[in-house]
Amino acid sequence: MVGKGKPVPSQELVHGIIAALWITQADSLEVRTWTQEQPMHPEHATALLRSLPPSLTALDLSGTDLSNNGTDMRAPKQLVRTLKAFSTLKRINLLTTNIGKEAAAELACTLFEQNKSLTTLCGLEEKQRIAEFIYEKRSLDLSPEDGITIAADLRFNTALCETLTSVTVGSGIDNDSCLAVVKALRERQQDKVTMLSFKATSVKKKRVRPLLASGLLEIAEYVRGSSALAILDLSGSALGLDECAEGTKALFEALKVTTSLKKLKMENCSFISKTAEYKGGDVKYAAQAPSTIANLDVLAEALKVNKSLTHLSMSGSLRGDESHKDTDEAAMQKLTDALAARGVKRDTRGAPVWST
Repeated sequence: MVGKGKPVPSQELVHGIIAALWITQADSLEVRTWTQEQPMHPEHATALLRSLPPSLTALDLSGTDLSNNGTDMRAPKQLVRTLKAFSTLKRINLLTTNIGKEAAAELACTLFEQNKSLTTLCGLEEKQRIAEFIYEKRSLDLSPEDGITIAADLRFNTALCETLTSVTVGSGIDNDSCLAVVKALRERQQDKVTMLSFKATSVKKKRVRPLLASGLLEIAEYVRGSSALAILDLSGSALGLDECAEGTKALFEALKVTTSLKKLKMENCSFISKTAEYKGGDVKYAAQAPSTIANLDVLAEALKVNKSLTHLSMSGSLRGDESHKDTDEAAMQKLTDALAARGVKRDTRGAPVWST
């Protein structure tokens, strides 16, 4: 493992790593020195990747910025060439390496086919039960390319089909990557996942995952088809915006079909969207779009049919100023009435949370 310690010139350190790898014929390399705040120089990253010994069976580059924050793609291109030539690698972790979607897609499409001994591109264990792709402790958000490598693992790591029960994907991936992850889950023949979370809790607060209609439509189909999924968390996604309306409606309609889903969390989902304007410490809210009001009616009707849900949380999604307080309360009352018949009651403090 190469970790953080006494500062060493990048070129000198890389040459030392290369020499040590070849002298010892090491079978694993874990690099944690270069971060997004202090990226590895592209030339040094390229030299390291070009010189990896054939003895390697495990390579962990997670958290190492290989593209100088996306400005220089020489190292990611070298990474593709190097990994395609390796037949001994069994485990790779490329999460949060900033290699770009093009490089990630090429690796995801070819590596598992070329190397039958390869088990992971994002560090998953063969018999892992819980997969959490969240990096708050290291102050890192995921990137769109990370969703591509996660989806590849879920699709090709067949051993995971027997054990994986929980998948949590953190902030930073985009709609296409969300869609790829859910598609991979749907294609698994022995899907046993009981908990799926795309909760957006951005660390750096500069990346927002635009979960759009197509991604939500895929999630809706997954909810319809899964006999195992019990918990779904989409908190932080913009389910109430017009561009998501079709997918949000499909998700709510899927609640009529599912018999396994017990807990649905849609907190801070922009059913009433905050504006960027603050006056005197008060938050101003945008008016509800017609599609939002219509979809809340669809949700209420679906909850009348659904027999499995025991917990619904929409904290931060249904709240507004006095200008549309009546609309909020009307929507929440419909949801309360729909759930009351099954003993699912609203929080006594008036929050938009319902549970048994």
